[in-house]
Amino acid sequence: MSVKAKILGSAVFLLLGFILWHSRQIFFYRYEPEYLENLYYHSQWNIPNSPRGISDGLLYQFVGYRLVEGENPFNVNFEVPPLGKYLYGLSEWFLGTPYPVSLGLYLAALVVLYRVSRELFSETDMPWWSLLVFVSAPFVATQIASTMLDLPLMFFYLTHLWFFLRFLRRANYWDLGLAGGFLGLAAGTKFGAYIPLVLLASLVLVIARFRQWRQPEWYLLAGFAGYVVAWTTYFIHHPNPIPWARLHQKMTDFYFGPSSKVDYLNQWRGIFANTYQGWWQKQVMVLGDWSPLLPLGVIAFVAVLVWAVRNRDWRWLYLGLLGAIFLLVNTFIAFWPRYLMPAIPLFALAAVFVFKRLKLLLILLVLANLPFLYSSLAVPDYRGPVDAVTRFISTRAYRELYRSITPNQRTSLAENTFATGYENFLEQLDVRQTEVAIKEVVPLEGEIRATLGLKYRTRWGELSRDVVLRFVENHNQFYLVWDWDYLWPGYGPQSQIKIENADRIPLKEILDEAGQTVAVRSAGKAVYAIPRVLRIPQDTDLLAQVVGESGDDELALIQKVIPDHYPRFVGYLDPTLGADREARALAINSVTFREVEYLRTVAVAKTAVPLIARARQEHPELFYQPAKVWLQTDSGWVELPLVYPKVKDVSLRFK
Repeated sequence: MSVKAKILGSAVFLLLGFILWHSRQIFFYRYEPEYLENLYYHSQWNIPNSPRGISDGLLYQFVGYRLVEGENPFNVNFEVPPLGKYLYGLSEWFLGTPYPVSLGLYLAALVVLYRVSRELFSETDMPWWSLLVFVSAPFVATQIASTMLDLPLMFFYLTHLWFFLRFLRRANYWDLGLAGGFLGLAAGTKFGAYIPLVLLASLVLVIARFRQWRQPEWYLLAGFAGYVVAWTTYFIHHPNPIPWARLHQKMTDFYFGPSSKVDYLNQWRGIFANTYQGWWQKQVMVLGDWSPLLPLGVIAFVAVLVWAVRNRDWRWLYLGLLGAIFLLVNTFIAFWPRYLMPAIPLFALAAVFVFKRLKLLLILLVLANLPFLYSSLAVPDYRGPVDAVTRFISTRAYRELYRSITPNQRTSLAENTFATGYENFLEQLDVRQTEVAIKEVVPLEGEIRATLGLKYRTRWGELSRDVVLRFVENHNQFYLVWDWDYLWPGYGPQSQIKIENADRIPLKEILDEAGQTVAVRSAGKAVYAIPRVLRIPQDTDLLAQVVGESGDDELALIQKVIPDHYPRFVGYLDPTLGADREARALAINSVTFREVEYLRTVAVAKTAVPLIARARQEHPELFYQPAKVWLQTDSGWVELPLVYPKVKDVSLRFK
């Protein structure tokens, strides 16, 4: 190895060490089968608009584990072929964590990229330049701490490229077969949008290179064999290929059904301007893990293609065509930034080729990439953990909140004890809604101090305070240091709350524009339901009907009721339903009533309902039942400072 190669190799390993150090959290992660199963079946994949969303990375972890257990891949997450998920699942099953697959594929991709560079460059130091440019860009490096399918996809396409280049050089049909096999594995990892054009380009190139057909059936057969191997998890339990072929209709129906509007410039703005806007987003965002390699790589592709055509260099021509196919297809589909992943090593190779005689420019490219690599991996995300905990508090997502606290605390605090203690506080107070606002986030050395404004909207009034949360760093991630005082000073999981001297709601009556009474204060019923057992959409449609005066539709109701096994406030029983109203409500799964002060109508429903809904929306404080609320603490009983209207017998007239 030359001195230059040794220096470049040392730089590569130094950057690799930096990447691994700032991804070290993967070595301490343990897969939790029960938790992920619970999260999946209560996520947006099973409950429309569920507040308990599951990320794609966690989704693939769960599905992979289920595939290893024997689940039919057409039954769960059938939209995506199974190979990448299955690899993660095997790692979870045998090693207890999916991240060895991510790390292994990243390191294997470096080896393959080195071999591809050896095929393309005669100079011994150029492969190390390719690795250095590739490793210095953050786009792929951040995937080590992720379990997405784009890293496996990149590896399979890169390995396909390696064997295809070997075939172009020495016409060995084992190389052609392996190139086809890895192309099939790529198709079995994510939906094969690129595959038809890649097959066409590679077959045409073989004809142009050798002036004749060179056993294309061998190439195609190997590709099909690779695709079948990708479905090993299916054939282990279902050896009949006929249902397998027929069930592909589910996948094609998903991708060729109604689709989101395509923004044809979305990818290109991301590459050249570092901006991105998904079809579901209202604001323009940054692409994420951007670096100068992206725009320079695209420009280098153009130069490579022009040079390869002029010089009839089949190897570089195929590399340029492969990258062009990725970019072309991404232009005409609903683009996500991670779709660029298979093109990143090709960007590095093209850039090294263009600047191989101008090493200073390569050095400048690497140096320009480094700040972006540093910011993607080494700069802590102080706001992210606070945002997550804020969301978990406001939605009562106990399981996610529990996993946000420090690992040491979790060893001494059982999850059920945590959830029960938290729910004990909210349930005894009859909290209908928790509002949380982030007021300040202060980063310190190794920790975060976040000030939140908490407001509990209860049956008895509003209870508010500011609370300072403390987060500490542990293995490159921030965790919440849990304290029961966060809920209220002096509260403990065994504390009791008592209600005394409950009064009537301040709202006495509602008048219409003409001054006629449409609703008067009366005994009523609050409707509660256990979201975990609600059927979607049958039960939620019925819920929307029995609390119809609230003005909410069923999707808004789902947003209110978190999918767990605790009763959640849904609304008030509609006073206009008639004599069978209670029976209609109780027929819904898990519905229960609580006696409360509310309203009864004295006018026709079409007049009363919109005015009651308007009163609840514009004057929620008039529906509180003022009371004295006491909290049991270690120092005795203390009165909670609830806020409620001091007025009584209010007549509300709408114009």
